[in-house]
Amino acid sequence: MDNIIKNKMNDMDFTNPAKIDDINALEENLGFALPKSYIDFLLTSDGAEGAIGKENYLALWSVNEIVDLNVEYAVKEFTPQLTYFGSDGGEMAYAFNTSNENIAIVEIPFESIDIEDKTFIADDFYSFIDALAK
Repeated sequence: MDNIIKNKMNDMDFTNPAKIDDINALEENLGFALPKSYIDFLLTSDGAEGAIGKENYLALWSVNEIVDLNVEYAVKEFTPQLTYFGSDGGEMAYAFNTSNENIAIVEIPFESIDIEDKTFIADDFYSFIDALAK
């Protein structure tokens, strides 16, 4: 993971790196290739949580939590083009939007069942971290 991005996450708690076999299994289960920048993060830390930027909080789920939490939140039932991978620790989920070839990162209220409630944040994981770190 890029040191500049890691420095923007310096107030967050990191975990051990994810195993490549677990990442591959997650991609197979989800049916799409995760963005390279996100995989780079997972190979540094399998999830993370804490303050980021002046006013933001970020909880990035571990590889093993992503599928279960997407099922629990019925993501595929109501917004099948999204895959949640974390949250702001409150009412907002962060998700990969797979409706286009280029996977974007969006935020959407957890209680939403309408894709129109999503808000674009970034085109890749590093830009996502950069946006939250401001």
